[in-house]
Amino acid sequence: MKNFIRTLFTSLTPAYLFRQYLYAGIVFACFVFVAQGTFAFPMSLTLFMGLNFILYPFAMFVYDSFIGLIIGNHVFLVNLLFSLLWSVFKIFLIYLLSLFLAPIGIAMLYFTHR
Repeated sequence: MKNFIRTLFTSLTPAYLFRQYLYAGIVFACFVFVAQGTFAFPMSLTLFMGLNFILYPFAMFVYDSFIGLIIGNHVFLVNLLFSLLWSVFKIFLIYLLSLFLAPIGIAMLYFTHR
């Protein structure tokens, strides 16, 4: 188990992990801030959000790998506002789906770096 976790966390660069955990922390803080005044934050939702926080970098790795496979080295010039809105939407969507996407990323990283 120790070898599995070491392989998993050393296969991604520290800068990539830091950036993705920073984004996940911002998303988690946004959900807590929005839910603070409306209803009590249930324990199951807290566990779900915490698990998504831990798994988010691996889910984003799946997204980045898939987009890299489809687009390759092409560059698309788009409007800055569209690009920012798409990035925010993508981050929130992948955060919410990270429970389902991250096992794919963990398997990809483990079998390519073991």
